[in-house]
Amino acid sequence: DENDRPLVYRRQRLQTGGSGRWTDIDEDRVAVPFGLEAKGVFVAVDVDSLGEGLVVVPRIAEGVAGDLPPAYAERVPGLAPETAIRLRIDQLSAVEQATAAGVPGFGPDGQVRLTAGLGRPLIVTPLEPDAAMRVLASERRGAVKAAAALLVGGLACVAIGIVLFLAGR
Repeated sequence: DENDRPLVYRRQRLQTGGSGRWTDIDEDRVAVPFGLEAKGVFVAVDVDSLGEGLVVVPRIAEGVAGDLPPAYAERVPGLAPETAIRLRIDQLSAVEQATAAGVPGFGPDGQVRLTAGLGRPLIVTPLEPDAAMRVLASERRGAVKAAAALLVGGLACVAIGIVLFLAGR
């Protein structure tokens, strides 16, 4: 990466859209086999299952299609020059401490590994839980605000109901 740290996973996505609604139009993923180790116990991570479950602080650059370097413009032909685009890079370094959650199983080589399963993604993050939740919520800011407003409204209705109940006695 830019700090000369060895990477084990890097996903680079070119997206179109805007206003919080981004759609992938090109994706480039580079990964090497890696795992997590603690107190001499090693568990491999299924890099092929790692997708949306990677929770990191993304590197994001926004602009318009007309500003794309020629290498990108060739990969996604037909974009109007004024189309809103962004480049999002998610990466994980080999030197970061990480937490993973997934379904344990045996890989084709007989080694224990974590993978996606049971309808849930494989999750890997180098962030603390609070920071990971903030990163996840940042992509859905409108939904978080709506949920908070509904919670406040529900509590207000309960309070009004209690007052009316007690007043009717």
